[in-house]
Amino acid sequence: MKNFSRFLCKMKRRYAVRTSFWQKERDLEMKKRNLSDVLELGCGRGRNCIWLARENFSVTGIDYNLRDLILLKDYVGPHGIPMNIVQNDVSALSFRKNTFDVVLSLHVLTFVREEMRTKVAGEVKRVLRPQGLFVAVERSPKDPLYRKGSEIEKETYLLDGIAHHFFSAQEIQTLLEPMEIAVIKESRTFDTSHDHLHIHGMWLVVAVNT
Repeated sequence: MKNFSRFLCKMKRRYAVRTSFWQKERDLEMKKRNLSDVLELGCGRGRNCIWLARENFSVTGIDYNLRDLILLKDYVGPHGIPMNIVQNDVSALSFRKNTFDVVLSLHVLTFVREEMRTKVAGEVKRVLRPQGLFVAVERSPKDPLYRKGSEIEKETYLLDGIAHHFFSAQEIQTLLEPMEIAVIKESRTFDTSHDHLHIHGMWLVVAVNT
C-alpha cells in the first residue's frame, strides 16, 4: 500500500500551505487507499516523478518538451529509478480508460488555452480509475502576475510571449464536473524552488473521480 498522504504533505511544505488547507485529508482516507499508479502531466525534468518513484509508486511522466524528457531519461537510467516517460500532448493522452489512481497537474492547466482546457479535463477523467484522485496546483487571482500583460482571453494574460490563465474557484469546479471536489483552497505563498525567491497565488485542488 502506498502512502499518498506523504505526497500531499510534501506539496504542503513545498507550497507553504497551512495545515488547515488539507484538513479533509482524513475524509479522503488517503492512508487507506491503495494508490499506486500515478500520472504527472507536464513532468518536465522529473522533480516530482523522481520523488514518487523512489517512494515505490508506479510513475508515468508526460511532457511535450522532448528535450526535458531526454534529460529526465538520462538521469533516471543510470540511477536505476523505474519510470515510464512519454512524450504526449495533455489534451490527447495515449493511455487507456481507467489506467491511473492519481493524476497530477502542477502548474499545467495555467498554461493551457481556453479551447483546450475542457479537453484536458476530459482526458484526466477518462484515464483516472473510479475514486481516483486529481491533484492540481494552478494560478489564482492572488498571484502577483494577475492582470499583468495583455488580456488575450478571459482571465488569460500574455506575459513575455507566454499565456497565463488565472482560475476562479467556480471555474475549477465547472471544469472538473462531475468529479467531486474534496479540497479547493487558495493561498499566496513564497516559492523557493527556483533561483530566486518569489510569490505565487495559487489554488490547491483535490478532486475524486466518480
